[in-house]
Amino acid sequence: MPIYAKDPSGQFPKAPPGSHPAVCCDVVDLGTVSTHFGTYPAVRIVWQIDETQPNGKRYLVMKRYKNSLHPKSGLSIALTSWRGRAFTEEERRGFDLEKLLGVNCIVSVTHKANDQGGVFVDVSSVSPPMRNQPRMEVEDYIRVCVRQTEAHAAPHSDDEVPF
Repeated sequence: MPIYAKDPSGQFPKAPPGSHPAVCCDVVDLGTVSTHFGTYPAVRIVWQIDETQPNGKRYLVMKRYKNSLHPKSGLSIALTSWRGRAFTEEERRGFDLEKLLGVNCIVSVTHKANDQGGVFVDVSSVSPPMRNQPRMEVEDYIRVCVRQTEAHAAPHSDDEVPF
C-alpha cells in the first residue's frame, strides 16, 4: 500500500486570535537548537485552548522558549506571569517544567505574518486563570515523549534499505 508525502500548506486550521482559557498538555525538551542568534537549549510548551476545530478536537497552541530562568528570559517572564509570582532563588536553580502539565491558564493568541507570506499562530502571553473559571482537563492528546518512546519500540525489519 503506498504512503504518500505531500505539502500540507494551508491545510491546518489556525487557532483563533484572542484570549482563551487553556490547559498545558505538553512540555517538550527540544535539546540544543541553532538560530541566527546562537545555539541554546530550548523547550516547547503546548496548550489546548477551549475552542474546537471543525473536526471537534481542541486547538493546540505552542511556543518555543530558551530553556532558561534568567529573569529576562522569555520563559521566566511567561512563567512569572502565569504563576502570578516571581521565582525564588531556589526555584531559579532548578524548576521542574513537568509541574506545568495539567495547569490551567489564559493564553493570548495572535496571528503574525511569516516570511513566506503566510500566517502563523503565536502565544503572545500567558496569565493565571480567571477566578471561578471552569477547570479544563487535557483531552485526546498524547505527549511527544510518549509518542517517541512508542515509535522506538515499534518493530522494524533489518532488511530495510536506507535512501
